[in-house]
Amino acid sequence: MFFANEHLIKLGDFGFSTYSEKNQTLTTFCGSPPYAAPELYRDPNYIGIYVDIWAMGVTLYFMVTGLMPFRAENVGKLRQSITAGNYSIPAFLSSQCKELIR
Repeated sequence: MFFANEHLIKLGDFGFSTYSEKNQTLTTFCGSPPYAAPELYRDPNYIGIYVDIWAMGVTLYFMVTGLMPFRAENVGKLRQSITAGNYSIPAFLSSQCKELIR
């Protein structure tokens, strides 16, 4: 976490950071498997910003539910779950939060 000022906290991870131009395709699989976007598992190339947005959605899901949206016994099954889009949103979340996650 980064503390930008007294009332602003930013979430970040520079473990596998890179710089890319808008719509530039990237080829390096990086990040943690539970946060990986489907295209990281399906395609040799991907657009970085879309993968980052996916990971932010996974982070939001975890923050509001305390659970990961995609869970499996091993990475192979996790990959299948992510690429199939198999997750459910708990009923207790507000409609706005559900829409943001979707």
